[in-house]
Amino acid sequence: MKRVLIIDDDTDTCEMLELLLIGEGYNAQAISDRSKAIEKVITFSPHVVICDYYMNGISFETFREQLRTIRREIRIVLLTGSPKGISYAQINGICCLKKPLDLDHLKSVIDGVLESGEHVSIGDA
Repeated sequence: MKRVLIIDDDTDTCEMLELLLIGEGYNAQAISDRSKAIEKVITFSPHVVICDYYMNGISFETFREQLRTIRREIRIVLLTGSPKGISYAQINGICCLKKPLDLDHLKSVIDGVLESGEHVSIGDA
C-alpha cells in the first residue's frame, strides 16, 4: 500500500484529505504542524508528500531543504492557491495542485506521480 503524507496547517483539510485517500486505498497520514513533519517523514517514510505552501512555522523552502538532508529525491505535490507558490513549483519542477482543490484531480495526480516511477527532484534551491 502506497504511503501518502499530507502536511497542511488547516486541520479540516488534513482530515478531509486523509479520509479521502484512505478511502481510495492509500495508507495516508496527515500532520498540521510542519515543524514536526520531518520527524513524520522519517518514521512514516511516505512515497508521496502533499504539502501546503503557506503554513505557520517553517517556510516551504526551509522544509524542502530539510527534506533534502533526509532523502535527496522525494515525490512532492505542492498544494497552494497562491501565485507565489504556483510559480515556485513551476520554477523548481514540483508537481502542484491548485486550491481550491479538485478532489477527483487529486487522485489522478497522486497516481501519476506514483506510476511514473520518477521522483520529482527537490534539487538545489
